[in-house]
Parts: sequence; C-alpha cells; structure tokens
Amino acid sequence: MVLHEDTAKSFISYLKEHGYPEESIATEYKIGNNRIDIAVIDPKTKLPIQIFELKARKNEAIRNMGKKQLQNYLSQLDNENVPAYLVFPSDNEPGFEIESVRKSLNIDNEIVAEAQSSIISLNNRLNYIGNRNARISEKVEIVSKQKGKTINALNWICWLSCPIVLIIGILNYLKVLKLTAIDISFLASVIGLLIIPFASKLKILGIELERYKKEE
Repeated sequence: MVLHEDTAKSFISYLKEHGYPEESIATEYKIGNNRIDIAVIDPKTKLPIQIFELKARKNEAIRNMGKKQLQNYLSQLDNENVPAYLVFPSDNEPGFEIESVRKSLNIDNEIVAEAQSSIISLNNRLNYIGNRNARISEKVEIVSKQKGKTINALNWICWLSCPIVLIIGILNYLKVLKLTAIDISFLASVIGLLIIPFASKLKILGIELERYKKEE
C-alpha cells in the first residue's frame, strides 16, 4: 500500500524530532501476509513498540476499515497490547492527527477518538522511551509465564515417569517382566524424547528472559 506522502512525511519527521531513532521506524512493515504502514520497532530486541495505519482522509467508513486492519495486525503480534493508531492528515500543526485503537476488558477493540488540541497530549502518546520500556516489561511478563508453564509441564512428565519406571523395575526384579538391555534402552530413549523438547524450550525461554530483563 502506498503511503499518503504528505501525512507520512509529517508524521515520520515528528517522530524523529521527538526522540524516535531513525532505525526504529519501519515503513511497510511485514507481518504475516500483511504490511503495516508504519511500525516502531525496538532496534535491540526487535519488539514492536507501536503500529500506525495512515489514511488519506477521515470519515466513518475509512475509520471502520482502519480499525479492522489494526485489529488484524494486533492479532498477529505476540503482544496484543501494542498501542495501535490511525493517522489522518490535518491542516493544523503538526500536519496530522491520530486516533487510538484500545483494548477493553469488557468489549471488543474499539476506536476511541482523541482530540489532539494539546501538543502535550500528543507527546505523551508518541513517547519512544516510555512505550519501549512498557513493551519490554510486557514481554518479560509473557516470557516468564511461558517459562513457568513449560516447567510445570516438565514436572508433570517427570512425576508420571518416575512411578512408571519404578513399577517396571519392581516387576522386572520380581521376574514378572523380563526386560532385555534393548527394552531398557528403548524405555530410556522414550523418556529422553519426552523431556528433551521441554529442556530445549526452557533454554530458549531462559535466554529470552535474560535478554529482555537486561534491556529492561
């Protein structure tokens, strides 16, 4: 999608003038089969910080279409709390106006029109450091929860494997079962194959968690 040049130019210039590193601003950012008009990405962690959909004009039909587009983008991100905005051209400074798409606990995502009569209000929303820190903190929490779930699943496998191995060992000792070396090797391989994926995932999550905590 070709960006509305004047609006895009004014908007990107504003971001750079207000602390957004040039390398953090990505146009036509690809996510799945879609492309986000403008995405702010943390250069170090590659986390999406904010996403923006630019429109050439403002009316109810275009706003609804933009809302659906942003909802689709958010559903494809790892973190659906990433702030998402519609950007419209404006004759007033700074040459654009924004409306946010917020996530409510009680209702579906809905557009909340926000008058940008105050530059202070606009600056609060387009704050690179504040938004970056918020996204990293959210990612730390997400990875921590994923790590906890993986540990719990691994614990269950270990708890279930131990009594099974113990019972098989007792039956073999009592000569109810006659296990060969091949049988024992096979049993050990099965248990190992059950555990290895969880161990590998824990290693990856541990590295991710450490990286995000360091950035935080």
